[in-house]
Amino acid sequence: MEAGKFDDALEDIESVKEKVAAGSNTVSPKDIKKIVDSINSGKSNLEQAMRAFDNDICSVAKFHFQQVKKIAPQSTGVNLFIAECDLEDATEEKAQDYRSETASILKRDSKNIHALLVRGKAMIVLGDLAMGMNHLKEALKLDPDHKRAKAAFKNLRKLQSAIDEVENIQQKDFEKASQDYKNFVALKPPRSVLKKVGLKMCQLMNQLKKFQEAESYCSKVLDVDSGNVDALVGRGDARVELQEYDKAIRDYELAFNSQEGHTREVEAKIQTAKRLLKQSKNKDYYAILGVSRQASEKEIKSAYRKLALQWHPDKHQGEQKVAAEAKFQEVAMAYEILSDPEKRQMVDRGEDPNDRQGGGGGGGGGPFGFGGAGFSMNGRTFHFRFG
Repeated sequence: MEAGKFDDALEDIESVKEKVAAGSNTVSPKDIKKIVDSINSGKSNLEQAMRAFDNDICSVAKFHFQQVKKIAPQSTGVNLFIAECDLEDATEEKAQDYRSETASILKRDSKNIHALLVRGKAMIVLGDLAMGMNHLKEALKLDPDHKRAKAAFKNLRKLQSAIDEVENIQQKDFEKASQDYKNFVALKPPRSVLKKVGLKMCQLMNQLKKFQEAESYCSKVLDVDSGNVDALVGRGDARVELQEYDKAIRDYELAFNSQEGHTREVEAKIQTAKRLLKQSKNKDYYAILGVSRQASEKEIKSAYRKLALQWHPDKHQGEQKVAAEAKFQEVAMAYEILSDPEKRQMVDRGEDPNDRQGGGGGGGGGPFGFGGAGFSMNGRTFHFRFG
């Protein structure tokens, strides 16, 4: 029984009742009553379903459509209304089912507007926006005033425009990129599209060295798709820069344990993160001088000169002098190690050169009047090389 034909069914039942009264039909009055009650129930549920559907209360509409389906299980129209409700928040697997079901319907009836609309929405959920647009256009060709097709078409154009804005974020500043993403999310895009754009934002934030933001964007992708390899690696990269090495290792290992992420590149990232974790437990000579691990020799020398002047013991008095001496000693030690290529390589491997040496080394004079003999403190002599 097709939805919307309950009135016709009731008329048919009246005809059957007349035949029964005349004694020309074997259907009992009791059976007729059951049929009439069933039809009336279907009609009532259909009316309630349509009212809820028209008011965008899909949870209520779907319940009543399901009741109608019990009476009219083969109703194409009812099934398509249920599909529309499901596609408001459907998984990609569910959208694939509806893509297949509507293909069968359209094979029988290529001008079924409702099927074209549902198939278009299924394509959008699957991230195939171009194909979704094509199906909505076909529906509107058949009925230019179709309310739901027009609304879906308008929303899709807005979504595509917002995606285009995000796609061009390479040339924009951080604030503009973030605002474009917020505008995009406000349109409630399907999960497949949200993943794609969120991943792009994660990669961009890593490029802009906005590592906390990169971690956040990749986490949003992983909230939708916990096994997304690109998001795991992107978040791992951000966490390395944030010195969250334990978390980075977990992300990289989750990626590496998948078929897609089982690559030498990811394996190398795991080893690097483990090395940095080990190194983080040693004294951080780069942090002492306030330079990055990629700092050039010139940057290291410049940072040392600035700090050596700042913490020179002769520039401090009283209790401050004691603290300054300790700081000056620490700065001198960091420079002595990082200015030595071999010792710096040891640091970069996660080793602490001080675990293998008994004192300072090197030669040459310093710019602060310490002379070739260097600077002696607490039984230790530091030599300065500025050449």
